[in-house]
Amino acid sequence: MTFKLTVADIIELPIKITLNDAGKTASHFFHLSAQRISQEEGREALQALQANELETKDFLLEKVCGWRGQRLVVDDSGEPARFSREAFECLLSLAGLPAIVWGAYLRALVLSDGSEGRAKN
Repeated sequence: MTFKLTVADIIELPIKITLNDAGKTASHFFHLSAQRISQEEGREALQALQANELETKDFLLEKVCGWRGQRLVVDDSGEPARFSREAFECLLSLAGLPAIVWGAYLRALVLSDGSEGRAKN
């Protein structure tokens, strides 16, 4: 008998950032789509990141596969860019963003362990 999980292979990561844009506060909210990883893949990725054998950016470039509502990266006509590896790499060039996306990725894998609900009771 074989078993499989009943959750999708793709997860949605809500990204909310506030930037200093020439002295003005600019808030951005968008979603990234990424491939779900297994416990073993997560352990291996964490070990590689901690050993400096893997860059956060490189991990994200492998796992993130789409976006929605993104307006930070634009094309030649000034329109929000369609998702591509190159466009996502441009987004990740924003200082601090790879760490924010990495945190969102980890949080999106398991949204809750139920402790929040227990704490409210």
